Amino acid sequence: MTTMDLNENIKAMLERSNEATVGSCYIVKCQDLTSKICDTLKPVDLQRSLVSDNEGTYSFELASSYLYPFHTQVAFLCLSLSFTQLEALKPICNPGFAYSAAVFQWIDGSGERHPFSMENWLADFCTPLGLHKFFDGPSSFLLDAYAYIFTMVPKRFDTLEEMQKITFNLHKMMPLDAPIEDMSEDDIRYVYAVKHQSFNTYRWGCCVASQAISYVVADEAMDWAAETQAQANDGLPVVLLSLYEKYTCLRFTELITHLEKGQIKRLKNLMLKFQAFGTVTPANLSRWHNVKQIYAHLLEVNDIPSNPRHQQQTEPPDRTPAGDRTGTQ
Repeated sequence: MTTMDLNENIKAMLERSNEATVGSCYIVKCQDLTSKICDTLKPVDLQRSLVSDNEGTYSFELASSYLYPFHTQVAFLCLSLSFTQLEALKPICNPGFAYSAAVFQWIDGSGERHPFSMENWLADFCTPLGLHKFFDGPSSFLLDAYAYIFTMVPKRFDTLEEMQKITFNLHKMMPLDAPIEDMSEDDIRYVYAVKHQSFNTYRWGCCVASQAISYVVADEAMDWAAETQAQANDGLPVVLLSLYEKYTCLRFTELITHLEKGQIKRLKNLMLKFQAFGTVTPANLSRWHNVKQIYAHLLEVNDIPSNPRHQQQTEPPDRTPAGDRTGTQ
């Protein structure tokens, strides 16, 4: 990673060649993902798909995605999806519900539609890699999915309220202009870029919640590819470092309940290694105050501060001013 958002010691935690690494990042090409949907061994240049629910049918595209495996036996498959209608995300993620009635279809070169199962597709892709869904039983792969949402606008923002309204609508997976007034959810936190002194405007803002993080970014060029890459390089590792800590604790609990003779020493070593340098406090994460804020909120809304490691290392208030940078969080 070349991002300036993370301190060098944090970036080293995700470098495979580093002795202190806790995990790795792999790019998964779109063709390798979609070949499982199309039930073929050959890579298929498929991008456009459809998802339908009781409210309508929406189009979305799949792009190259990311796989983050960590040494604590947790891994995250980060699917990169794009769509022009924000409502498409709700049937895909189905936040807050254990059951989904969504129907998926992929579209071939001639425009013909072919149904596919999201669950079968993810199982077919993950199983050969030795990856299995976190929760046992018939639950969905997406039961505990975390949504990383961002949108672009061509003009910078005059007020914080504008960004707050947009990012809250993104959090709700509703159109940006939908009239939503109730913003009183307990797990909502907002972070913004500092106001540019010359332009007297703001460039980006985000809404952090327990099931999603939602960004709005002003980009005059509306360069979707560049902003997508920036989000993947800068913001995604911050989110995954927090979720990795959360699910590692859940994973240890699961392992302890199924311990067999001779496994205690190995598990103890794994837990000590995780507690010694596998966790990150906001003070150590970044040189940028707003990035530390985002990470601290992720830990808070996901109840990760209950981790003993974080209880022991409380950071003093950080008064470093946040800079408005060319990169995005």
